[in-house]
Amino acid sequence: KRLSYRQDLSFKLALEGGTATTTASSAGDVVIKGANADEPIVASLDRIPLPSPEFTTYSISLVEASFTVANTTGKNVTALEMLNILSDIEYIHIRANFFQTGNAGRAFLDDVALRVASLTG
Repeated sequence: KRLSYRQDLSFKLALEGGTATTTASSAGDVVIKGANADEPIVASLDRIPLPSPEFTTYSISLVEASFTVANTTGKNVTALEMLNILSDIEYIHIRANFFQTGNAGRAFLDDVALRVASLTG
């Protein structure tokens, strides 16, 4: 998926019931692990999702400025690391648990899309 570099990963998320957390996770909201990388890269959403039956669309730009290594306080990702991970993606993890402990609701994830650049001009 190397052609996803400088493209977007987008998805829709809806939360139902429960009490939403007001703190971000240091583990990140989107985690991408490459088969050739020792550690995953992580990104945070631009806002913490709130409970709503309506889907909200989120998008993460697949550029090094959007990600850090291992956790949200890790070192910045280099362009070479980004390309290495995108060239052989092992997994993509999208956080859906934005509820306070003991106040769990349900999360719905939909329309996950990894945009890929075209090889034609």
